[in-house]
Amino acid sequence: MESEASWWYLNEEGKQSGPVTWESIPGDVLVWSEGLDDWRRVSEIEGRAWMFADEDGGRHGPLLPDAISKRVQAGAIDGLSLFWRSGMDAWKPASEIEELRELLVRADPVDGEEEDKVPGDSADTAGENKPKAEGEVRKSGVELLKDEEEKRQKKKLKREREKLKKMIKNNSSVYFAGIPPDSTEEEVENYFSKCGIVKPDPDTGKAKVKLYRDEKDQLKGDGVVTYLQKPSVDNAVLLLDGAEFKPGWKLEVRKAEFKIKGNSYISRPKRQKGVANAHQALKQKALGWNEGVDDGRGLRIVILKHCFDPNQMTNPTDYEDLREDMEIECSKMGEVEKVTVFNGNSEGVVAVKFKQPASAERY
Repeated sequence: MESEASWWYLNEEGKQSGPVTWESIPGDVLVWSEGLDDWRRVSEIEGRAWMFADEDGGRHGPLLPDAISKRVQAGAIDGLSLFWRSGMDAWKPASEIEELRELLVRADPVDGEEEDKVPGDSADTAGENKPKAEGEVRKSGVELLKDEEEKRQKKKLKREREKLKKMIKNNSSVYFAGIPPDSTEEEVENYFSKCGIVKPDPDTGKAKVKLYRDEKDQLKGDGVVTYLQKPSVDNAVLLLDGAEFKPGWKLEVRKAEFKIKGNSYISRPKRQKGVANAHQALKQKALGWNEGVDDGRGLRIVILKHCFDPNQMTNPTDYEDLREDMEIECSKMGEVEKVTVFNGNSEGVVAVKFKQPASAERY
């Protein structure tokens, strides 16, 4: 048996229809009935409204608390009246439902104390929004839909701003410019990994390297690299800004800045479990790179300046020869894990990573 026809709804064009039964409302549209202070989405009502069965078995509802209170005061509902809503196994008397039991106590007036109300009195506002004829609402259906969309966009923009604040707080990205148009993500990753582990993308497992393209899908020569740890950003700015990515191509490197572009909000797809697990494994492996930060084992990376003059490094093998020479010399201080020569760096920078902190401390 269907419920009574006591609902009005607005279609996609904002046209008002009703009264209709709850079962005949088409989808998650804006609706209104007695007890509502304004139009609401069906999804907002379903979890808090009740179905009521009268003595003859007729079903009424969904009823919101205000509408139930009115029926209690009118004597149509008492503690033995049966109620049900989504999530319940069976119909139960109102007196056995805590929420309704409290409502019964508040709504049932003491004999002789109920005030007489004059229609239109300021205290009698329950029917204020009830549409008496098509179009007779405080706002048109189109305006109500527009208002609701504006509220939704404001909420999305607020979430976007919170997301931006978090990104700024945990910023581990650098912006770069000055790479040739035939560069690849792999080349950029290899070059910037001199300063730390490049963070893997949680969805693809690939390094988070973004190369910007123009409207013709051609590389613009700039992009963003995201590191796993924040100290790598300072390393990259210090060591790679002004360095030579390829012969004749000098880089500009600075800390990336994030801004909200418009009011749009794009939610991230739910990550697949297998990809997420692979990402965690890759992240744990990457954390083995010390990045020049004391992780309990002490500092193991030494930055050396003025090790070479880039103007004198004319032979393609000069940098590799220098790296080998530096490794031999530094090995006198202790076991060396890695030597990185920053090709083209104006200050002639070389980074040396030792296996033990004590070796680095000798410098």
